[in-house]
Amino acid sequence: MEILKGIGVTPGYATGEAFVFEREDVLVRGRFVRAEEVEREVERFQAAVKSVSDEIEEMRERVRGDLGDNVSRIFESYRWIVDDPVFKEEVERRVRNNRFTAEYSVDRSFKRLIRRLQNIPNPYMRQRIVDIEDLEKRFLSALSGARSEASGRLDRPVVVVGHDLSPAQLAGMDRRKILGIATDVGGRTSHTAIMARDYGIPAVVGLETAGLDVTAGDKVIVDGSRGLLIIDPDEGTLDRYRTLEQEYIGFEVELAKKSQAKVATKDGVGVSVFANMEFPEEIDVVLESGADGVGLFRTEFLYLAADRPPTEDEHATVYIEVAKGLGEKPVVVRTFDLGADKLMKADSAEMGSERNPALGLRGIRLYRVRPEVFRSQVAAIYRASAHGNVKMMVPMVTSVEDVRWVRERCWEVQQELKRRGEWFNPEMPVGVMVETPAAIMVADLIAREVDFFSIGTNDLVQYTLAVDRSNERVAQEFEPLNLSVLRMVDRIIRLGKDKNVPVAMCGEMAGDVNLVMLLLGMGLREFSVSPSSIPEVKAVLVELDAAKAEDVMREALHLHTLQEIRLFIEGANRDLMPEMFRRVSTMHRQGKV
Repeated sequence: MEILKGIGVTPGYATGEAFVFEREDVLVRGRFVRAEEVEREVERFQAAVKSVSDEIEEMRERVRGDLGDNVSRIFESYRWIVDDPVFKEEVERRVRNNRFTAEYSVDRSFKRLIRRLQNIPNPYMRQRIVDIEDLEKRFLSALSGARSEASGRLDRPVVVVGHDLSPAQLAGMDRRKILGIATDVGGRTSHTAIMARDYGIPAVVGLETAGLDVTAGDKVIVDGSRGLLIIDPDEGTLDRYRTLEQEYIGFEVELAKKSQAKVATKDGVGVSVFANMEFPEEIDVVLESGADGVGLFRTEFLYLAADRPPTEDEHATVYIEVAKGLGEKPVVVRTFDLGADKLMKADSAEMGSERNPALGLRGIRLYRVRPEVFRSQVAAIYRASAHGNVKMMVPMVTSVEDVRWVRERCWEVQQELKRRGEWFNPEMPVGVMVETPAAIMVADLIAREVDFFSIGTNDLVQYTLAVDRSNERVAQEFEPLNLSVLRMVDRIIRLGKDKNVPVAMCGEMAGDVNLVMLLLGMGLREFSVSPSSIPEVKAVLVELDAAKAEDVMREALHLHTLQEIRLFIEGANRDLMPEMFRRVSTMHRQGKV
């Protein structure tokens, strides 16, 4: 038995025979042609464009039928390249000027694009490489007169294992025969991961060597909850996971039935559970999860998908689509949190690298350097406010001056929109992320200037404890139960209540079912978590008594050490939580090997 550890992108379990997906390499035919053959090569390329375009449309229609319009838009990234006049002109120019074959010209253009993506530090952009590689193979197949498909045909239920798997390849398979997915590369934000989540297929990515370690026909287990691939499991492990698989399916069905209802605690305290959203394609998943709205809509993908900042209209198209899709439910649009590891490619050369980007030019500091980019996004958010329940949230605020600078830009944008005759909500709520100790220490002053707070616990823990959460040497020190972190969270929630400013939490801490009781006891009434966590968080909240949770929280804040706090919270959960909590909190531990 061998166990590989990766990244779980779809929770759940699958046991079955491995189907090792091996993509066929298409050879690039020759480099040069004779002068009289140049126009024929151009015509071959144009025919390939038509063939690939039809293929993409066919895949998009198939996914639209299964998952709806939002997820099918994943294939727009394919469409952008195929329809891009610059790409087509570049290939035809290579053929005409250099007498390259159509295949070699296409290969050169795609290789150049892939190199550019490889040089971008942001993982979201690197995960687009598998899409680009797949598109190149489709072009080369079309030029050779073949359609790229055969290797993905399934004749029985299997676990699909391979080095990588593009969304187009996944769309070409019979999803009813896919028990699970395991790949060497990929991340939580890859298009394939998004599709796997929407299909409800247990999936693990980032396994590194699964494509080499697994042989076709091997018995494997995909543990999407813990990010494991188990190869050739022994009988005890196999029996345990088969039982767990059936229990999990029943448990998810039970939670899903309850997740659409509004949440109130046993003693009648109303609580909202919102979703964190990365891409507009996830809106169907957000609605199906039972979310009360979107508490955090990250917008960085709009900047990282191109060499230039997006235009106001490009922003507005996305935000209006999301606002309309949610209907009366709110969406909190966070202005771009670029900087640190997510600097815009267009700005990287101009601004240079930073020794410590986490403490450098990011968030609102970057807005001051590029105010025109910030204003463009703000204008689009205001335009979207005419189409739904839209709010705007600003990251990395540390002072009253920061908020007033933002308010001045908002006023300028409103005047410009009025001059242009654009509709917008002049009373659109504007709030801030609370994610630094500085923001918490002056929160009483900031509260006078904003409409709401949202606690970003990922950065708050990092900055409070001086721990780089991406540094494996100190990762164990990244601890949300540290007393200093708990006291800061308690402080901002109490202050918000005193100042009548709503406080939400959108960091990972909010989605930890073991901490829900503690946060409820602090007075948190707005949780914003990943869509997959919503049914579990709701299931716990409806079984809680807010008054008893407050008693537990007060005792916890009087303890001294991390170990004391951990043991106390564990004991309180065990003693005060009902059966539903125990089931939720243990589902992710039962698959221990």
